[in-house]
Amino acid sequence: MCGDEVDVAWTNDPRRYPGGSTDTFDNFAVDQALRTRVVLTSDNPDGIVLGPHERGDSAIDPYIDLAGMPDDARFQVVADVLADRVFVVTTAGQIARISRASSAKPVVDYRSAELNGRPFEAAWAGAGRIAVWGEDGLGTIDTRTWTTHAIAGGITGAIATRYGIAAWTGGPDGLSVYRPDGSRRLHLLEGTHVTVARATGVYLYVDTTLETRYAIDLRTGKSVGPLETRAQIIEPSFVTIP
Repeated sequence: MCGDEVDVAWTNDPRRYPGGSTDTFDNFAVDQALRTRVVLTSDNPDGIVLGPHERGDSAIDPYIDLAGMPDDARFQVVADVLADRVFVVTTAGQIARISRASSAKPVVDYRSAELNGRPFEAAWAGAGRIAVWGEDGLGTIDTRTWTTHAIAGGITGAIATRYGIAAWTGGPDGLSVYRPDGSRRLHLLEGTHVTVARATGVYLYVDTTLETRYAIDLRTGKSVGPLETRAQIIEPSFVTIP
């Protein structure tokens, strides 16, 4: 992978974890990857662990106490890899921002956004925004103003890429790609029911309920398929999205 799209695979030490694994350490599990650290979380948003940043590092992994977070709220962790920031976003709208996350002294501050308490998924979308999607559809949180913005209803799945937020519904509506500001730049595969999409480099690989797969060039919007291959798509552990 290129320098901005990297697979993390630290496995030669019990304290080093491959990105996306389910391995745990003292009840903490890998949640997100940064350039030189991994973010480990437990069931409650009362703190996170930032994994070791150097091979051979024998120091204790820094535990970040998030004392300002509600104990009983569900949460999602979002990594802005390029800016070395981590956001812990709760369903109650309380947000912890950890800046300089890979440094010896990360900085924590708290913000809030208007969320309704329902479960959601989240990812860094670029342009200062966090993409959130769930029962209320797709929207964003602007981390400069801490305001929320609705983009589209009925969204059941999404993935953030350098070329926009790819999203799909529970019906035969194909796939749409939205800019972080909410405007739609692509609408593809109309009439197909998308089940999942995976991004690698400039391409998005889209699977459908008909067990077909398409490859989409996110730069141009050109789609190819159905593809003959059903090979496993390996996604990078992190992608930098400006």
